[in-house]
Amino acid sequence: MTVPRPALALLAATLLVCVGAAEASAATTSKPYTVNVSPASVSAGARATFTATFANPSGQQQQLGSANLTAPGAFQVVSASIPGPATATVSGSTVQLRGVALQPGTSVAVTVVADVPCTPGSGSWTVIAKQANDFSGSPGNNLSLVAAGSSLTTTVTGGCTLRFATQPANARAGQAITGTAYTPAASPVGVEVVDGGGTRVTTSGTPVTIALGAASGVGTLSGATTVNTAAGLATFPGLAINAPGTYALAASSPGFTSATSVPFRIDTLAVVCLENTTCSGSLTTSTTTLDVTAPADSTAPDAGFLTMSFGAGVALDCAGYTEFSPDTALVALTAARTKTATLTISKQQMNLFPNNGASFLELCFGSPEPFTTKSGAPAIVQGSFDWDGDGTADPVYVGLLPDCGAAPCVSKRRKTGSGSGVIDAKLPAGLGDPAMRG
Repeated sequence: MTVPRPALALLAATLLVCVGAAEASAATTSKPYTVNVSPASVSAGARATFTATFANPSGQQQQLGSANLTAPGAFQVVSASIPGPATATVSGSTVQLRGVALQPGTSVAVTVVADVPCTPGSGSWTVIAKQANDFSGSPGNNLSLVAAGSSLTTTVTGGCTLRFATQPANARAGQAITGTAYTPAASPVGVEVVDGGGTRVTTSGTPVTIALGAASGVGTLSGATTVNTAAGLATFPGLAINAPGTYALAASSPGFTSATSVPFRIDTLAVVCLENTTCSGSLTTSTTTLDVTAPADSTAPDAGFLTMSFGAGVALDCAGYTEFSPDTALVALTAARTKTATLTISKQQMNLFPNNGASFLELCFGSPEPFTTKSGAPAIVQGSFDWDGDGTADPVYVGLLPDCGAAPCVSKRRKTGSGSGVIDAKLPAGLGDPAMRG
């Protein structure tokens, strides 16, 4: 059959196109290589070690001489290594592999250490490989990545979190809050950044801000409340709260899950009670003075702290009695000892009431433990209060104390020569942290 010339020309063009496509395909597959990066999943914020395995599946004498391996966008490459005599050099987020000379049918593992971002998600490694050992040559010198045999995606799971490395402990009002109770010179409060697996992130420069969390007191927080991390840790040596109560600290930083500290207590006065040694404390407001003594007790020789505060978050009001003092005093003793308490109400405050003789003085008493009131009935529960600063509210048993006998009780009522009212009371060991108001 005779083919017309126009058709013959078209056929020739078609053959040329097909031949060209075949040659291009051959060129593409004649320089293949694969790269597999593992692990495929890492925790947010971690310093992770990756293995990038380069393979040369070519059936021809075609080496993989050099390559540039670039980490996903927010990853920060720290170091890289490859078996010698090849070299691995870090330049920004790119690992420059030189002198690899990877022959057909062989593979090599490259180790890359990188800091993973705190943001969860997926990112891809990118790679360019060349035949030349020195990464020279035109773009046509590049080898061809076989996508079907490669794995270049890394998934970041979880997120970075703040965590208190040094929890705040009880402190005196206006003094530094540290990790040791009532010890301003001890290790300061510390907040660390941890990755999705709970390991500290060692990068620096993350701003961490401390603020007051839940509180029963009216104090304000002072000191440097925003500090940058150093190797993943922010320390706050100057924090203080100026009023008694139970508090917690809240730590925050943009892009991180915030953290809340354990609860702790701020007391106006804290006195060390040594073993077998009497300890005492005194505290005064404009209207009221409280003196407490804990005698040495050989049967209960443990040491502890005697703490005292006015206005620490609990306000007592005994039914049927008008209190002379506007102030509620809170007393705590961590050592199991009996105590004596003397509450003195100033003459000026006593004179505000027409019936202000000593016989009118009563002690309005509150405790987390039940007790017997002056009427002989059990104390009634009026609300709840976090007595010991552990974050859990306990009942407030309230009532007027009876005259002594059995403690807790009032041992004496009197007025001084100047006209101040005085109430003396005995408090047994094990009653908890009592509060009182005259």
